[in-house]
Amino acid sequence: MKHHGIAVLGATGSIGRQVIEIIDEFPDRFELVSATAGTDVVRLAKLKARNSKLFVAVANLPEGRGTAPKGIEVGEEAIIRAATHPKADLVVVAISGFASLRPTLAALESDRDIALASKEALVVAGELVMSAARTRGRWVLPIDSEHSAIWQCRWGEDLTTISGITLTGSGGPFRKLPLEKLRDVTVADALKHPTWKMGPKITIDSATMMNKALEVIELHHLFDIPYDQIKVVIHPQSIVHSLVDFVDGSTKAQLGLPDMRVPISITLGYPERLFRHPEPLRLEEIGRLDFQPPDPKRYPAIQLGLDAGRKGQTYPAVLNGANEAAVQLFVEGSLSFDRIVPLVADTLEAHTPQPADSLDSLVEVDAWAREWARLNGVRVLEFNVGFGAPLVRKTWGETTYGVRSIPLGGYVRLAGMDDGETGPRSFTQKPVWRRLTIIVAGSFANLILPIAIFFVIYVIQSGGPVTVQELVVGAPSQRSGVHAGDQLVAINGHPINSVYDLRDQVNASAGNPVVLKFGPPGKPAHEIAIDPVRQGDRWLIGVSPSGGAIDPVHGSGDAVRQDWQFITATLGGFAMLVSGAIPGGLGGSCGPSGPIGIVRATAEAASAGWLNLLFFAAFLSVNLGILNLLPLPALDGGRLAFLVIEGVRRRAIDPLKEQRVHYAGLVVLLAFVVFVSYNDIVRLGTPFGSLLSQCGG
Repeated sequence: MKHHGIAVLGATGSIGRQVIEIIDEFPDRFELVSATAGTDVVRLAKLKARNSKLFVAVANLPEGRGTAPKGIEVGEEAIIRAATHPKADLVVVAISGFASLRPTLAALESDRDIALASKEALVVAGELVMSAARTRGRWVLPIDSEHSAIWQCRWGEDLTTISGITLTGSGGPFRKLPLEKLRDVTVADALKHPTWKMGPKITIDSATMMNKALEVIELHHLFDIPYDQIKVVIHPQSIVHSLVDFVDGSTKAQLGLPDMRVPISITLGYPERLFRHPEPLRLEEIGRLDFQPPDPKRYPAIQLGLDAGRKGQTYPAVLNGANEAAVQLFVEGSLSFDRIVPLVADTLEAHTPQPADSLDSLVEVDAWAREWARLNGVRVLEFNVGFGAPLVRKTWGETTYGVRSIPLGGYVRLAGMDDGETGPRSFTQKPVWRRLTIIVAGSFANLILPIAIFFVIYVIQSGGPVTVQELVVGAPSQRSGVHAGDQLVAINGHPINSVYDLRDQVNASAGNPVVLKFGPPGKPAHEIAIDPVRQGDRWLIGVSPSGGAIDPVHGSGDAVRQDWQFITATLGGFAMLVSGAIPGGLGGSCGPSGPIGIVRATAEAASAGWLNLLFFAAFLSVNLGILNLLPLPALDGGRLAFLVIEGVRRRAIDPLKEQRVHYAGLVVLLAFVVFVSYNDIVRLGTPFGSLLSQCGG
């Protein structure tokens, strides 16, 4: 079964480049016939320049590049053609991740032997791959150092006498790092493997020991070993690559320096050993070999892999897909290092398994796992509209939804914010920027909610003829004899079908007189000339109209402007509160109100009609949003301040210390509520509207 024509899938990665090194060492023994890469057209072009007959292809063009260099094909079908090249009798699969599955199956189905450097093909679809190999009578050979070691230990043995397999792993760069510091691990830290030089994804997998979880499943399929006969040990020196136990008590181990060219040369040259003369292993220089069982708290991925493998079906595919997504989130800065494996565990728990009997079903499951891992953020425990006592509560999935007695604002309770939960979907486990976004989003919702309220008001006011609802005292319209209730028919000869027709024509007048035509019910039509006055960048006549057709564009713009006026007015009020410029001081008639005052104001607004109540609700929503953003402990603004400090320090703040500060802030806040409630009681005899008038509200 000597192999000559070699196809290398993933030729520009760490393993692929070392495979080509071995091929180049033995030009009479091997020929590189095809090579592929993910996006690295530059390295492929160099390979093509060395051998014009070489078939080369990339899965995708690099970002920003529209065409591939001459002679390089692009796309998944081009990768398949490389895997099934007519001159290839051994296909080295060094493509990382799920992408290795389709070309692996294609190569087997076209009667090529496979040399696997990628774990994922067997992890995701071990039964499919091994079944295809058996059906076609093809070899699936390992390149992975641990599996190569087991393979070599099996040579010449009666396989029925094997009683167990021990996989070794270095433990990665954080073997001795305190567990509480794993959260602060950076991508650069995770890429510093103590013994091996590998690609970024597998290096991070080695740091979490997820690589061992995947290798356990790969080993099960590759050598048909029951999971109960597989164990993992930590071996920091990476000298003993794996061990095989036999029924007579003997154990065989394969040793060697951590150099991937050794297992590569064994696989390419099989059944012969290639005369390479690399640096030999000198145990006297190594000095000692250490072994220890893996700490399940530090390396939970190992048990996760064993469990997924035993369950079978599509669980291993979910393990792989979720892990790839979680590693990518970590690389992007969206997930802390210590949450990679728990996120994978959550994805597995959410999965409903199905038979892993077709490539199409595995593609769907892989996509689901990636999407679930990427999109499932902080777990929402409660989502409430309003505050106060709950009126309606209903639980859907993991969230309890409710409507509370005070229909203003809302309240959301997140896992990990106050209950001490530390799972992967808890608030405290998210990166600083995500927690900042989540906190700001709540207050931001309070600030933009009035836009919807105002738009609803405009819809309610629309319909029927355009009439004068109110007049500004002393304005040009009042001085010219316009009255509330007058029906507006036309302005400067243009029909008035909406309030926007009136406003646009007044603005267009640029200060010149406008002629309004009125037709009050039961009276003959008449015209009145009015001189507009300038206010800022607008011209006004002092009329507040209502009715007419609703214009979504104009209505939305008006709603945004009204909301902004409320925001600026509220900020001005808080500025006066902080500076002590409130007329009469904090305890005076213009001092801040509390719950009692809010209830009074709500009642008075409701008695004046639904429109007034909606306006007051919008005003109160803005107040709540801005109040909540103040940098005070126990408020969202206080949490934001702590997150900013954490971001600047680049390390987490002690949660107990932060909690104590928030409790202290809560005490101060409650004292302030008592103070303003006392003010409300003192002012009970004065209508709330009168208080607003006295204070310029």
